[in-house]
Amino acid sequence: GLAIEGEVERQVTALRRLASVLGATLLIEEHDDVVEAAARVARERGSTYIMVGEAPSPRGLARLREPLPQRLMRATPPGVDVRIVANRGLRDEGKQP
Repeated sequence: GLAIEGEVERQVTALRRLASVLGATLLIEEHDDVVEAAARVARERGSTYIMVGEAPSPRGLARLREPLPQRLMRATPPGVDVRIVANRGLRDEGKQP
């Protein structure tokens, strides 16, 4: 897999700590299709929640594509909640994602 270094390493370490505090498991999956990978992991592990961060506003033709949360909800088994977690740091700074 890819080496995790620098700022990404710091962010992953922070996510691991947060997951530990919440009693959750942080999995890092390498895959070309995030929806397919998340749905597979949810099925295999019997997950009940998938957490995703806010995405930047789509531009151009990307506006016509179905949003990630809806694609995840269609691809995952019944009973899996897809939750979008706000980036409060951006809100506090008055920025948009």
